[in-house]
Amino acid sequence: MERYAGSLRQERGVEFAVRVGLNTGPVVVAKIGDDLRMDYTALGETVNLAARLQAAASVGGILISEATHRLASGYFLTTDAGEFRLKGLDQPVRAYAVTGQRHAVLAST
Repeated sequence: MERYAGSLRQERGVEFAVRVGLNTGPVVVAKIGDDLRMDYTALGETVNLAARLQAAASVGGILISEATHRLASGYFLTTDAGEFRLKGLDQPVRAYAVTGQRHAVLAST
């Protein structure tokens, strides 16, 4: 995204940035729309927490929940971002900032 943002800035004078929030858990998928156009959307607490983490992430940052951290920490470098009080949630939520990708070490034979 940084390279893409740099090229947009240079070529078109447009500022571009993203924030990412990820959570892992069950979701409900529902149809929305009418007979002419049908789309699907994911609903539930899992989606809500991901959206709140996205809003809390720094520009260009990625925040993940504890559930996602447990699954992804072997693949990505993370730092403990602390606890966040997020809108719509009663308890604070611990989040982790993704700072890079882990590189696999291949065993020599």
